[in-house]
Amino acid sequence: MLAYMLQRRFQRNIEQKKAKVAAHRLIFALLQQTNTIILIQRDYVFPELKNSGRFLSIPALAPFNLEKNTLQSSDLLFLLDDKAGRGILHCFYMAQENYIETLTQWNARSTLHLEKAQPALAASGLVSGADVTEKQIEEALGAHVYGALINVTDNCILSLRRTFRLLTDTRNKSRAYIVDRFGGDDFMDFSIPDTYGLDDESREDNSRVKMTLSVHRE
Repeated sequence: MLAYMLQRRFQRNIEQKKAKVAAHRLIFALLQQTNTIILIQRDYVFPELKNSGRFLSIPALAPFNLEKNTLQSSDLLFLLDDKAGRGILHCFYMAQENYIETLTQWNARSTLHLEKAQPALAASGLVSGADVTEKQIEEALGAHVYGALINVTDNCILSLRRTFRLLTDTRNKSRAYIVDRFGGDDFMDFSIPDTYGLDDESREDNSRVKMTLSVHRE
């Protein structure tokens, strides 16, 4: 009987250590995903937010790996142990699915920009840095590419904001649950000193009557 009890205690200790490691991985994954969203916003979107020609001036980005910094359900089995944990698991996967969808949208936009918009602009003879009208840009790109690039760019910017909010909320809830469950305060915490407009809910004036053509070719 004593041997059985010691074996059970040993097994529980192992399970507890595995759960704690998984909890650290969860917090780290949320950090990495949030950081990716912030870097896109900081490096590419924020400098062009007030630019009515941002659908062109935000460049095509290198393709994002959709599996990097993501977790599978098998990585987070410890969250299934109680109702609160299952709630955290749901929040995490909602945030992660939005994260993956956001990167998917940016990959699609980059392909459109690189393979359709840039060749059309090059063929049109419009010079980067020149003042151009909406009509000139539409004629250069063609109505379909012009409209598609505007829509996908605006949707990409909105998706960054939505995903940032979900990741931030999930991070706060996850860390509070983990600290309460495991005790101690050795789980990574991180602050965000500047969101570069990710938390801005104001409506924007996207008038494109006159623009300055600024195209970054990769």
